[in-house]
Amino acid sequence: MNDRRMAQRRWIAKRMLGIAPIGAFHGGDAELLALANEEGVAALLAEAMRGDRALAEDHAAKHWNDIARSAVALEMARFVNLRDVLEALSADEVSVLVLKGSALAYWLFQRPSDRSRCDLDLLVDGSEQAQRATECLRKLGFRTEAGTTETASGFELALVRETAAGLVHRIDLHWRMLNHALLARGFAFRELWEARLPLPALHPQAFGLGRVHALAHALLHRVTNMPLGQQDRLIWLYDIHLLASGASADEWQAFVHLCGDKGIATPCLDGLAATRSVFGTAVPADVESALHQRRGVESWRLGSSVDQGTMDRTHLAALHWPERAVWLRRKLFPPADFMRYRYGATTGPELVRAYCVRWWVGLRRGLGW
Repeated sequence: MNDRRMAQRRWIAKRMLGIAPIGAFHGGDAELLALANEEGVAALLAEAMRGDRALAEDHAAKHWNDIARSAVALEMARFVNLRDVLEALSADEVSVLVLKGSALAYWLFQRPSDRSRCDLDLLVDGSEQAQRATECLRKLGFRTEAGTTETASGFELALVRETAAGLVHRIDLHWRMLNHALLARGFAFRELWEARLPLPALHPQAFGLGRVHALAHALLHRVTNMPLGQQDRLIWLYDIHLLASGASADEWQAFVHLCGDKGIATPCLDGLAATRSVFGTAVPADVESALHQRRGVESWRLGSSVDQGTMDRTHLAALHWPERAVWLRRKLFPPADFMRYRYGATTGPELVRAYCVRWWVGLRRGLGW
């Protein structure tokens, strides 16, 4: 990212916090909106811009008002879908936790429409419950999304439904808290369920992760995006900022114990530092000190070395032996339909070439080349 875009990104973050004057930004609305969309904060920025008196008489006011209104309209459609999904799963007695953006939107954000997202993340208790939930969702018109037969982890299933009006609803159905075996290790569904948080604004039977688990989840989710270089998108850092800023002293201490029990102090410290550098997030000194002490006994190595090969190797090593065989087979020999979709192979020779490319890439990642 060049210096100009970095400066714009810093300005957007400050504007979200209400501490950046509009006059300090030098750039067109289209350029600013493109970056805000890339960072997942267009709706948040629109609300911040249209709420500024300095912009009230400006020609750009209508532009930002339209963006905010569009976000509200989209959220209304999402809300109807969400309630339908949760109603159906509750009727089938499937215990489910709402994860990430959809949960945070109805808990921490002033307006649910401010939390942009492209799918609904749900967590159930194991693969058997996932199968039961999938059958329930198929009755609502959801189907397996094209090109997602093979997933990176084997812990999720992507489902999609298109409405008569052309709106596409996506669900990522998870049966582990994270799609990486090492990062998800030790987070049993029962533990998460016992600490669940009601989300009455969403649905009487809607529950999300409690603040301590939600903070850990947001910080660990950041690690899964390191191979793509997208770990510090503003929307994900802002999630962490809101979760951390609202934590009580007892919740911080519970978070410290959780990091020690799960061996995740290093990635959590890294994420908190990244969030503080952008949003000035306050972390109690005693909490930071305790996390640093726990980091000393962990073997995490973060930074530029966290590429897809590293993620795959650590994921494989954390799986049980039967799971390893299934994962390797899925990675190396996905169905032909998936290969055609993923690699654009339309003929027999192209399909053979696609498999060879996949095996070569897999070999290089496996050996760390």
